[in-house]
Amino acid sequence: MELLGKQERNILHVASKNSKVGVVNYILKTPELGKLLNQIDEDGNTPLHLAAIDGHNRCMHALAWDKRVNVNLRNHDGITALDVVEEQTETDVSFPKRRITWLILQPSATRKTIRPELKPESPATKKYRNNMVNTLLLVSILVTTVTFSAGFTMPGGYNNSYPHEGMATLVTRLSFQIFLISNTIALYSSIIAAVNLFWAQFADTKLVTGALNISGP
Repeated sequence: MELLGKQERNILHVASKNSKVGVVNYILKTPELGKLLNQIDEDGNTPLHLAAIDGHNRCMHALAWDKRVNVNLRNHDGITALDVVEEQTETDVSFPKRRITWLILQPSATRKTIRPELKPESPATKKYRNNMVNTLLLVSILVTTVTFSAGFTMPGGYNNSYPHEGMATLVTRLSFQIFLISNTIALYSSIIAAVNLFWAQFADTKLVTGALNISGP
């Protein structure tokens, strides 16, 4: 159980790296293997670091909720597992699994490590982010336009006879009611997304990332 493999990693490192949640849970339930929980490899990474790097949420959840695991340990680069996830989230805004990973770690971790030596955002990343904002903004505006029009041009038309004059002819149909509710939700959610993305173009990088995470779904 103390044997180290490549890069000075123990069996818990290997299990966390390869998303073997059964092995992780077994080690956590075995008291004599407690020394493995916070052990570091040659890069200073704990098993939690490795699970965070590869986004293995089930392994991270098991490790982060064990009180013996120190979620605030830093590797040789001076970063915690939470720092790893937040940096990956900022550079890969289209990957929602990173947000789930962040939610797993956030309650257990202290504040994010402040590292002034971090490099500024690259032009390629900034261009990709701006293109994504513009694309989602265009899509949300198109959805808003279509759903707004559908609210006036009802399927089946309107009733022209008294006493139901002006009422949609299909108002009693379940399928029409489902359409109306869905169209209303699409209209309002696309308006919110469009306003959110429009505002994001005047904000800093972190706010743009947050806007994309909200508007994407």
